[in-house]
Amino acid sequence: MEANVVGVVRALLLLGIAGFTGPAGAGKSSASSRPSSRSTTAPIAGDHIVIYKPGVAINWTRRQVELAGKVALREGMLELFACATDVYGGDKTHESIVLLSGRPLHVYQALGLIGLQPGRPARWDAKANKMFPATGQPLELRVEWLDDGRRRQVDVSEWMQLEEDPKKPLGPLPWVFAGSARTPGGGILADEDGTVATVVDFDGSIICLSIVHARDYDQLWVAARRDKVPQLDMPCTLIVRAAGLWLQMDRFGRITADGQRLGPEDVADAVRRYLKTHPRGQIHILVAPTALAVDVQRLRDRLRAAGASDKAVQIHRQPAATFPRDNPEAGRAFLRDQSSLVRSLFESAQREHRRAIDELAARQTGLERRLSAVADYVGRLRDGLAYLASDSVPPPATAPVDSLDDIGPEKPTTVPTSKSVQK
Repeated sequence: MEANVVGVVRALLLLGIAGFTGPAGAGKSSASSRPSSRSTTAPIAGDHIVIYKPGVAINWTRRQVELAGKVALREGMLELFACATDVYGGDKTHESIVLLSGRPLHVYQALGLIGLQPGRPARWDAKANKMFPATGQPLELRVEWLDDGRRRQVDVSEWMQLEEDPKKPLGPLPWVFAGSARTPGGGILADEDGTVATVVDFDGSIICLSIVHARDYDQLWVAARRDKVPQLDMPCTLIVRAAGLWLQMDRFGRITADGQRLGPEDVADAVRRYLKTHPRGQIHILVAPTALAVDVQRLRDRLRAAGASDKAVQIHRQPAATFPRDNPEAGRAFLRDQSSLVRSLFESAQREHRRAIDELAARQTGLERRLSAVADYVGRLRDGLAYLASDSVPPPATAPVDSLDDIGPEKPTTVPTSKSVQK
């Protein structure tokens, strides 16, 4: 019986460890003023994700940057879609749908690490007496959250609506990696005003639109769409990647798009539909590290037959490791000291490792104490049951009473003689 109890307690210990290591807190809203620095959505199986800095993750499998945040506004006119806390401790949540937990500089660096090329924000040219729109590599922005435990992901335009015609679909917007203006000290202006993804013209915009939109209040043109934006403080993830049609090839040469398996004809139809609406669009192919070159060439030929030029097709060979080694120029271009990134990742992993070990040790100590107490109780219970079941119970100290007549004064032990009677 004791062995059974020990087995049960060991099973509980394993369950406790499994519960500790599993994802926790997914989908729960936060009442704090700052959003959680961790992504609130679980990664898809096979994705290689590196936490670059708090609130900023790089998904190397999908070549995208994932920014942790929360819903900060559900109705009202907008100047930004996503803001961050500035160096002075304030933010623009009164005019932005999402508040991000990461630092703008780290967002900028992460976009550069996945190979995106920055341009420049909208600017006024005094000589030409003209406002020039922002430039930079075209981007796609999507937002992901948990809706009743179910993962949902949409284009960010679905959370916004036109002020003049709210019922008209806004559609995907022409986002670009503007890169933010520089400060005299060599930093980026977005760090000082928190302007990450803007829908009007800011000098500090990291991400903005390639169409001029004044920031005057009477010229604001989009608003939050209350019927689509989740509840306030809902954790969410802003996903940023290069704009275009994204296809993924696994090691067996099979093609998927947005998690859906596509056959040869499905791929050709998807490419034709995309090029019809985006004649100059890019087609990105994420190729697994062990995919065969012949499968990649066969897909190229299929895309060419569907009308895609070789210039429009971008092949991204996924790295075998979680941290890429095939494009060191991107790291040098955006980081002054690449070794600091490696050191930061290593120290972060060490801290998490120590914290996990300390918590597991504390849980193990507590469970061992409970195990000892249960084993002691089982031992006492076993001894008690053995005593009750034993046949060698000692007899009582006095003889048992046979009848009620035996109860009373003590009787004489000798028979009286005739002399004693006569007397």
